[in-house]
Amino acid sequence: MASQPPDNMPAELQGAMAALGNDPAAAREMARKALAGAAPDPRFWVVAGHASRLLEDWADLEVVADGLLTAAPNAILGLIWKADCLSKRGELQKASVHYTAALRAAEEADALPEPTQRDLQRVKKEIEEIRRTYSWHLDGHLRSKGITPENCSRSFAEAFAALAGTHEPPIGLQRPSMLHYPGLPERCYYERDNFDWTAGLEAASEDIRTEFEAARVQPGALQSLGERRTEDLADGGGAQGMPDLSAYLLWNNGAPDKDHLAQCPKTAALLESFPRPQFPNTSPIAAFWRFAPETRIMPRNGLLNSRLIGHLPLIVSAACGLAVNGERRAWEAGKLIVFDDSIEHEIWNEGETEAVVLLFDIARPEIDDADQKALAALFEAVDSFR
Repeated sequence: MASQPPDNMPAELQGAMAALGNDPAAAREMARKALAGAAPDPRFWVVAGHASRLLEDWADLEVVADGLLTAAPNAILGLIWKADCLSKRGELQKASVHYTAALRAAEEADALPEPTQRDLQRVKKEIEEIRRTYSWHLDGHLRSKGITPENCSRSFAEAFAALAGTHEPPIGLQRPSMLHYPGLPERCYYERDNFDWTAGLEAASEDIRTEFEAARVQPGALQSLGERRTEDLADGGGAQGMPDLSAYLLWNNGAPDKDHLAQCPKTAALLESFPRPQFPNTSPIAAFWRFAPETRIMPRNGLLNSRLIGHLPLIVSAACGLAVNGERRAWEAGKLIVFDDSIEHEIWNEGETEAVVLLFDIARPEIDDADQKALAALFEAVDSFR
């Protein structure tokens, strides 16, 4: 903060800023009174934040950071202060997300004050320290499971290093937002005859649709996917702002929805009839996705390239389908489509009627059992890191 506030500032704000150097508690009290008024100047949040930082009052600093981010969601100082508070509580993963968001916001900002620039230099060091702690945590957890660089595959070792931030994977078509497992073929689509379980699944598509139609009428059965939490935005894409996309969840990030699976017993049994990834807090996933007319998921890349995604269309409109790396395929009822969602893809229903698809993940046939188990241990380590 400047020691001498500009003369063109409101007197109340000037007074609060001037008090920061000698009496941060008084400056904070002045800011609080101003913020309690009607339509307060958001700069009072900044004064309150600097005061709480000087007083090392982390609980109040988090309240201030939340208030500032409510008033200005991309406020650099708000993001930094929120991250600082999360870090103090040991929530390093969430802290890293906010620190990274602060750096992104700074890239889009005009000239920044020198104190903020110094804060951003500190942020870079904080991120590096979190990465080191994260790497040590992952390595320690894997070693506790008997997985070491000496007894794992080169592909797994590189995937671990990329996740830990000590290795930069080559950039190709596959650009997963979380985990890159190297050496996998960059195929947009896998044909149905690549899998011996396809015929049985497709033959049951009418029964699967019947189970969905019976289940969807239950109160609250379909969950909107149009509203996403702040922490879900890290992948930079998805269904934000599209309330016309909804889902009947069967498996959600590795956790079964037992009530929903009980409503769809044949579908549940079929999902157990082929290999699926077993990654704690991530996979398996399975759900009926309902697309209202004129609904689109914008181009995005998925979390992982260590799994494939299957679509079994059940209800189709005149114009629905997907494109992977620009290669378009139309949905046909009862005809399975398997694709690599780590490659940029988009999905749409441009018709005038709804479309429904059973979506699920599939274990990569190229990854052997030993690496599948090692990946499961790695995701367990990720999940246990705060």
